[in-house]
Amino acid sequence: MNNKDILNGAPDSATHWDYGGDYVRYNSSSYRWEFCDIDTKAWAPTCAIEGDIRALADIKRIEELKKALEELLDATGDLDDDYSYVAVAEGKALKVLEE
Repeated sequence: MNNKDILNGAPDSATHWDYGGDYVRYNSSSYRWEFCDIDTKAWAPTCAIEGDIRALADIKRIEELKKALEELLDATGDLDDDYSYVAVAEGKALKVLEE
């Protein structure tokens, strides 16, 4: 599963994804981790999360940075003699990095 699939498949209020394909969240009211049953979209408490998990916010940021890099590389590939593309693409990339 790639990053875009992970983000697109995330149920509401999910904060993390584990490599087993489960979406999880931390319930601050009960101080417990919960996982989402993808079929029913119901959240259920879990006593432990096994393996590595990834924060959805981190995955989203990686995708934003990849897009900014792709735009910069696309712009530099279309240069000819006009370097204005680089300045525009660099500005977009820097804006994303500042977020």
